[in-house]
Amino acid sequence: MPSPVSRSPHAPSARPPLVIRPGATAWVSAAILSVVALALLAVAVLLAGAGVAAEGVGPQDRPSPALIAVLTAMGLGFLLLAVVPLRARLTVDATGLHARTALRTRHYSWDEVHGRLWIERARIRRRGFTVHIHRLTLATETAEVRLPVTRQGLSRRRTAQAIDAIHDQVTSYDPLS
Repeated sequence: MPSPVSRSPHAPSARPPLVIRPGATAWVSAAILSVVALALLAVAVLLAGAGVAAEGVGPQDRPSPALIAVLTAMGLGFLLLAVVPLRARLTVDATGLHARTALRTRHYSWDEVHGRLWIERARIRRRGFTVHIHRLTLATETAEVRLPVTRQGLSRRRTAQAIDAIHDQVTSYDPLS
């Protein structure tokens, strides 16, 4: 029985798109920030509930509405800080790069990307520790664009290997190479 989809030997093989998401560090940071955010929101709800339950008590014993508002705002802010970085991703396919950040998605064709993609390396030293941060950067005709692919760690060699592997995967999709 013939296959319902005929495959011509001359048809180009379609590679599935490569999707690069945030690393483990971003997920751990998001989990910690989410716990802090939920704790702040829980305290705000408990204080608001105590204010409602204390109807017969004088105004000096009720929790301040400003304090409840500040705790709520801080909790929502921490929750936003936890979720926004997890939305970032880089999708690589036959048409080019699709960089999605918190607020927008940008498309770069392979004509723009070819030969202009490099790895930016930085390190931060604090209290005897060195954190190595490596990210992909694209030099367009108008500006340098930091793509939403960052790898960081304490080991320079492992961090460099991780970002080098991602760079090699991305450039392997380039039809101009």
